[in-house]
Amino acid sequence: MLETIKNVLIIDDRREEVEPLEKVLIKQDIGVLHLTPEDALQETLVLKPKELLFLDFMLDDAETVFKTILSNKIRPILRKHFNKKSPYGIVIWSKHEEYCDVFFEKMKNDLETHDYDAPLFIIRLDKLKYLEKNDYSDLLTDMQNELEHSTSASFFLNWQKGVIKGFNKTVKDIYSLCNSFGNRDEKIKHILYRISQAYSGISKENEPQYIANNCMTKDAYKAFNEIFFSDINSENVEYENIFETYSDHEDSFENEVKLAAIINQKKFLNQPTSEQNFILPGNVYKICNDNKLLVLKGLPANSIPIAIELTPPCDAANKKTFSRLVGGFLLEYPSNKKDWGRYFDGNINYKYIKNKDGSKTVDEQRTKYIRPLFKKPSQYVLGPVYIPVPGLVQTSYMLLFDFAYRMAETDSNLIDKSKYDLLFKVKESLFADILQKYSSHGARLGISSISI
Repeated sequence: MLETIKNVLIIDDRREEVEPLEKVLIKQDIGVLHLTPEDALQETLVLKPKELLFLDFMLDDAETVFKTILSNKIRPILRKHFNKKSPYGIVIWSKHEEYCDVFFEKMKNDLETHDYDAPLFIIRLDKLKYLEKNDYSDLLTDMQNELEHSTSASFFLNWQKGVIKGFNKTVKDIYSLCNSFGNRDEKIKHILYRISQAYSGISKENEPQYIANNCMTKDAYKAFNEIFFSDINSENVEYENIFETYSDHEDSFENEVKLAAIINQKKFLNQPTSEQNFILPGNVYKICNDNKLLVLKGLPANSIPIAIELTPPCDAANKKTFSRLVGGFLLEYPSNKKDWGRYFDGNINYKYIKNKDGSKTVDEQRTKYIRPLFKKPSQYVLGPVYIPVPGLVQTSYMLLFDFAYRMAETDSNLIDKSKYDLLFKVKESLFADILQKYSSHGARLGISSISI
């Protein structure tokens, strides 16, 4: 795991205690920078991101100072150099092993109230062990063992190892398609053009404007990323079994919804590459007018009517005038289990709220589109999913499309912001799944028979 660590920062007030550590790390081809707390807090000092911080939290041997050391010295250092830059880990490098647990608790509480990034992991090394023997030969082994016993550390560093291997493979494979160095730039530009063209599905007619708006370049990067992801997954990397001792982790319903929503967003949604005047399969629009062919009847209160561009990519590249749209809506996902049960539990009367006096009140949020019809073959549901779009409440949503609400829309209407507002674009995997289910629904067979 240590081979992925390339840049280390050491914060320690004693140079003589740092030099042997520096030598061990430099022999591993790791870039090392040592700073005293005072040096680290110089106003003009700007550091490149560091992957690992060796931190002597007892920057003064007086025990009374320890009570305020986090706020007086360490917190300003973390805020200055580890604030929304890149992931990092901390190695507690101290002669005061007896205070480590106290420091962990103080730091955990501090992270909840102060604006610096939490480390991915915190491990500890007993500085005194090496100083007393003046022997650092076991340091790397001890560090490797500590990293392996931290799920956060071992997973991140092993994953990073796979990323590096995948990166090297992707670059090597794509650049090897250039058969001579003399025309490499020209050849690479052609390869990237073909990759981007296949990714976007943009028609030849719209391609010049798409290139002029730099959308083709953005799609080249996204397409290259997909090739890269494929190569990461094909790399053979030895992984520790992190689930061997796993037991269920209890968390609040709200946190579980947030976790699922953010992961679903990263897996399935993209910000649009292009402006609204470029119509691409997978674009999702807010419907801004009362379009009876797309706006579902009896929409839940506070829902947002939407439509997805569902033209197959092969047709989209050659289409002349019309886009295939399917209607649906976004609805804020319930943030607590009680509301979730009201929405989704099949044993609950979904239309009414029972009052304390025994009377019932119609719940406008739960119309016929909530829960009972989720099982209809004409509907596609995804949720919770986080949708970080300006103008929308930043929360988790449920996304629903109903294949019964569809139409062919003209391009001139679809680029008209008074009628449609481009929100986001679904990724290829989600688009393919929606399109497949839409096609299956449209091609379903049935007979009309007389039944008794």
